[in-house]
Amino acid sequence: GACGQPCVEPGANMVAECVVGSSFTPACETRCADGFVDVDWFVANGCECERWDGEGPPPTLGGDSNCDGVVDDPDEFIYVTTGGNDADPGTLLRPLRTLQVAIARGGEVGKDVLVASGIYDGPVDVTGSVDVAGGYRPDFRDRDPDRYPVFLERRGAPGQPVLRCTQISASTLINGVTIVGSDATTPGEGSTAAYIDRCSGLELSHVTVVAG
Repeated sequence: GACGQPCVEPGANMVAECVVGSSFTPACETRCADGFVDVDWFVANGCECERWDGEGPPPTLGGDSNCDGVVDDPDEFIYVTTGGNDADPGTLLRPLRTLQVAIARGGEVGKDVLVASGIYDGPVDVTGSVDVAGGYRPDFRDRDPDRYPVFLERRGAPGQPVLRCTQISASTLINGVTIVGSDATTPGEGSTAAYIDRCSGLELSHVTVVAG
């Protein structure tokens, strides 16, 4: 707008633009970056809320993913952590321990499964229409599959499939996990990390497969 008056972002996740109005007077206008909302109207911390559009795994739970200023109801998903208990209901405060139990529960009640970082035992059988998303912090307040990796392994069954999918046509997403195949122990024996047969509805996104 003028010398010595830089047009800069006043806070995080904000965009600043120099705009010339109808009177040809330049002015610096700021707005939230796409996907972010300034819920508390406090400029110092910028646009602090990242909006979830409802597609794919939510970026955080137990917070305000739709940025309406109201804490979310976290009952929309089944939760799994390495410190959970399969006798619990699979809520945010009482998560399950076993991924396979969580997928079965999700199929019964029509909910997707969110997985906190850690190592989980297979085999894991995919259920149609039950999405699985890993990469969450243990309290589910953040999601970053690189910082909070989820490993699927199968101990005690050398070379056998860790992830299994058979005849699924319904749209189903597996996102943000690493599937670790085990070594075969007998000469000539195969080693399979993921076995997928006639699963036209299955989508693997941000999935790493490690061979035995």
